[in-house]
Order: sequence, then structure tokens, then C-alpha cells
Amino acid sequence: MTRHTLSAWRAISGGQLRSLMLAVLIGLMSAVPAFAHASLVGTSPPDGAVIERPPEHLTLRFSEPVSPLLLNLIKPDRTSLNLADFEVTDRSLRVFLPSSLLDGTYVLSWRVVSSDGHPIGGSVVFSVGIPSTRSMPNFEDSGRSVRTSIWVGKVAMYLGLFLGAGGAFALSWITRGDPSGRIPVVLLVAFGIAGCGLSAGSQGLDALGAPMFRMLEADTWHAAMDTAFGPTIIIAVIVLAMALGSVLSIGLQARVLSLAALIGVGFALSQSGHAASAEPRWLMRSMVFTHGVGIAYWTGALMPLGLVLASRRPDSANALLRFSRTIPYLVAAILVSGIVLASVQLEQLEALVSTAYGRVLLLKMSLLTALFGLAILNRWKLTAPLATRQLVRSIAAETLIVVLIFAVAAFWRFTPPPRTLSIAAAADIAMVHVHTATAMADVTVSPGRAGPVSASIALAAGPAEPRQVELVAIHADAGIGPMRRRARRCQDQWCVEGLILPVPGTWVVRVEVLISDFELEKLEGSIEIRP
Repeated sequence: MTRHTLSAWRAISGGQLRSLMLAVLIGLMSAVPAFAHASLVGTSPPDGAVIERPPEHLTLRFSEPVSPLLLNLIKPDRTSLNLADFEVTDRSLRVFLPSSLLDGTYVLSWRVVSSDGHPIGGSVVFSVGIPSTRSMPNFEDSGRSVRTSIWVGKVAMYLGLFLGAGGAFALSWITRGDPSGRIPVVLLVAFGIAGCGLSAGSQGLDALGAPMFRMLEADTWHAAMDTAFGPTIIIAVIVLAMALGSVLSIGLQARVLSLAALIGVGFALSQSGHAASAEPRWLMRSMVFTHGVGIAYWTGALMPLGLVLASRRPDSANALLRFSRTIPYLVAAILVSGIVLASVQLEQLEALVSTAYGRVLLLKMSLLTALFGLAILNRWKLTAPLATRQLVRSIAAETLIVVLIFAVAAFWRFTPPPRTLSIAAAADIAMVHVHTATAMADVTVSPGRAGPVSASIALAAGPAEPRQVELVAIHADAGIGPMRRRARRCQDQWCVEGLILPVPGTWVVRVEVLISDFELEKLEGSIEIRP
């Protein structure tokens, strides 16, 4: 698939290429918003709650496991306190609060990183006693400039890994040391190293929710390395260094280094990202590895092969033959791994058009279809000796499409896959924090919608082992009197099954804790049930 002459690279006008790429990229940047990847599904106390006594802790519940990056408590006097005492349990983050909280409104500004390496942030407002009359600060994300920096760094890193490291492999194994492609490959590798640096700095800014001017601060880089994306960056730099070493070497050393770099591309990509964090991880990471190595082999060979064909060197026909014999197996591996990855991430076919992730995938598939079309044309129509000029033009077009595919794929950094959206939807819950002077409990209703539900009661303070716990639900506006259900012990909580909340709106829930024959604790609060 591929063939002859440098003039072919000029066949498509530079102005046309720039206009096409600019139009596609501007369209994508305006069409794809910044999405979160894990989702906050509830807090205790609830956001906006007014409680009588200062809580000992604040619990954040997410749609998937997270690790805290930043926990900052804004006090009523607008002073800030960094919180370092917390506990992570499965999908919950329990943040322990100071014992000296006074009356007024507090804001917990939080930032966490999900298991796929992507940070999210937000704030929870609660008031102790009487809410403050003065306004509290607003918290915004790190802004479009940081997101643009993340995207540019991602594209540059892809160019370095796939066209740079893949190109180094092609120089050693396909064109067998032909000097034609060395300078472009070296430049691409250097570009990729710069992209790794920009990606790391941008990831740190995003993790901290910090502005661009903090890019060079040590805390920014420490935050980046603490996320799941940190290992990817480290391995990618090592891979690019090996690729550069292979280009500057000869013989067996060059081949060993370039082979290690090619394998390292797949290993780097499999350390983080949406797909690598999905279950089962052993399958998904192996598919990401296969996909990455296959793409690096194919796309990395385009430029060295086009240049060696254009040079009309005696061994150019043999280089084309070596590539043509091996590429069908790599393309098959790319297709199989891509189908597996897309199937797990999409879950349902309709997600292709109903989610931002699916629409990015559709655009990528459209570009891939064009790429495969050119590949088939190259292999079966343009390999004749008289078709050299057309073949090299086709290689130039293939390379342009590859760059556009990388640009499109980089937008997945901002679009959660439908798989994670469905997890968040499944975690659709309603919560309320209830307490008295001597007892405290969190009541969780799942799903948080009208109809059949289950409830769990977590007693955070009070008797260690009550004799009995009951849940009472009342909707006075709908004329629904007390519905009483006895809770059963389930591990460290109390569970209620067979409860039906027939109408949406504000329900009063009361937890009745029987301590002894003569002592009954009643904890009451309101909970919002959605339609």
C-alpha cells in the first residue's frame, strides 16, 4: 500500500490543508464541551443544607472511585482552611471537619481525580445554625485556556508516539536505515517530547483547577504525576528517548531500540484513559496496547515509506513489499481491538448519536473509512511502476487524515464515555442528613425517583447497637400519611426494602431508633424525590 516522489507532498496546497484543518479543529473546539468523568451523586449533609450542630464530617459520594487532590473549606469570614484529614471507601470520600466550626455558611471546595486519570471539581455549601448574610465566593473550573492546552499537548504527544516512535521503527525495520526519513522522524520525536511536557503541565493545572500562569510551579507538576496520567507521561518520554536513540544508532542496536519503542507506545497508552480504566481491566488494557502498537506501526511507516519511494532508491520496492506483507495483520488487529474498545465504552448503539463521546467516535470512524479507502487503493491499484506519482500523493493524503484522526481522538479527553454516564445514572439517589443532639444518620433512597425504592440508613452517631430501627415516610401535600417500614441490619448499615414512594416532591422521612424499652430516638428531615 504506498509509493513515490516528494513533489506529491506539494500536490495538495499548503493553504488548502491549513484551511481544512483549521475548520475541522475550530468546529470541534466549539462543539465539544468540558465534561466530567466521575460524577458526584450525593453529599451528606446535602448541598445547601442548614443544620443545627456542626457536623463531624462531610461525605461526598461519586459514581466511581476517586482520589482527593484538593479539599478547601471556606469559612463564614471568607478565610480558607486546607483539609488533610479524609477517608476514602469505595466510591465515597469522607472529609473530617474541624471541631471548632461556628454558626454561619461554609463552602467545601473539592477537587478529585477519577480512576481514568481525569480530575473533576466542585463545591458543597452548608450552614450551621443561621446562614451567613454575606455572599460566598464562586468557584469556576480551570477555563478554556487550560482545556486548549490539554488538547494541544495531547495531539503533539500522539504525533510523537505514533509518527515519531512508529517512524523510528519503520526506519530500522521497513526502509532498513534509509536516510530519507531521519530528519522528519527526529523532529516528530522532539515535538512529542514537548507535547509530553505540555500535557503534564496542563494535567496538573486541570487537577488543581489552576490558571495557566501556574504551569511551571512545582505543585502543578506534582499534582499531574499523582494522577493516573502520570505513568503515561513518564513511559511516553522514555519511549520517545528510545526512538531518538534508535534513529541515531545503526544496525542491531537501532533495531532493538526501535522495537522497544514501538512496544512502549502501547504500554504507555494502556496506563490511563477511559478505556484502560474500564472493566475487565486486563482485557481493556490489552486491547489499548494492541490498538496503540498497530496504529504506531501503520501510521509511523507512512512518511519514511513515502520519502524512500520518492527518492527512487534501489531498495524502495523491497521496502514497499515488506510493508505490504505485514500491514494486513496489523490492520486486522487494529479493527478487532477498536471494536472491542468501542463496544465496552458505548454499551448501546444509540449512544453513537446521543452522546458527545459517540459523536467524536463517528467523526473518527468517518476519517478512518477514508483512510482505509486510500489504503485499499494503494495496495491494489497504485503499486504498478507507472503509478508512482499517484501513490506518493495518496500517502500524503493518508498522512493528513492520520493527523486529523489524532486531533479528533484528543477530544475524548473531554467527553465521558456512555459507560461512565450509565454508571452515574445507575447511582441516581436521593439523600438526607438527619440528627438530634445525641444521634446522627444519613438516609439514602435509591433510585431517587418516584416508585419502588430501597433505602439505607447509616447511623453516624448514637447507640452502637440499637434494638430496632424503623423508617417512616410522609408526604402531607399528597395526603399520604406515615408509611412505616422496619429496617434490617446489613453490614454496617440498616436497609429497608419493599418501600414505594408513589409521587414525587418533598417527603418527610423520620428514622426511629429504639435504644431500650423506655428510650426512642427520632431523627427527622426532608428529602426530594424526582419524577
